Amino acid sequence: MGEVYKNSINYQINADTAYVGGVKIAKQEFAEIVRENGDVFAQSDFDGIVGLAYPTMAAYNFNPLFDNIMQQKLLDRNVFSFYFSRQEGSRSSELTLGGWDNDHFTGELHFHNVVNKYYWLLDADNILVNDKDVGLCKHGCKVVADTGTSLLTGPSEALYDLLDTLNIDENCSNVKELPKLTFVLDGIKYDLDANDYVMKIDSQGNEVAYDTFASTDSFVEMGANCQCVGSFMPLDIPSPQGPAWILGDTFLSKFYSVYDRDNDRVGFARSK
Repeated sequence: MGEVYKNSINYQINADTAYVGGVKIAKQEFAEIVRENGDVFAQSDFDGIVGLAYPTMAAYNFNPLFDNIMQQKLLDRNVFSFYFSRQEGSRSSELTLGGWDNDHFTGELHFHNVVNKYYWLLDADNILVNDKDVGLCKHGCKVVADTGTSLLTGPSEALYDLLDTLNIDENCSNVKELPKLTFVLDGIKYDLDANDYVMKIDSQGNEVAYDTFASTDSFVEMGANCQCVGSFMPLDIPSPQGPAWILGDTFLSKFYSVYDRDNDRVGFARSK
């Protein structure tokens, strides 16, 4: 079971050998739940969470898994990358350690420097709606690449302004007319269309699989049986990291992402 470092009512801090693919990580510390309040894990398809941000974010000053990999010099390059499959029954989502997989993206991979080593925090030039500045970055913009966040989040005031501008009809009647949303980083434009930022919810409140309604025509055809909602959530990240927008899976399922600890930068390219 591993060594017990600390006891509490609900969890223990333990250490054991961890394996990720062909990588063997010795003495990896982790929090083991021994009594769970709530049903987060009971109703989810995962058994735990692996933090891959910078060690300044880690609890109890312990080494996150990737920092342990770095210290044990297990990779030629201290880089990891994520590919999210959008369609059920197709290629699986994938974590790559030590580099990136060119087969998972198309076009050029653009890198952006991390500006605060806590989150994977980047400076953004602007956030545009149909290529227009609508005031979402009045006081500057920062964005966080975070595979652990499902939606796109933004500072409350700016996020509500964005939702008012988009004006998504819950009956899906205007999906074909919804504008393009663009995050601009170092002059590079990353576009999200309605297909990317609108979620389809069926009558039972479940999200409809992406491959079932991949076209805007399908949105309209199924309007009577589902509702459309923006995949956004207000979140006010405090200073010094915030205010910032989080580029969650809504963004990262469209753009392949690379996290480079050797050079403290994040890369994006259009996923296949």
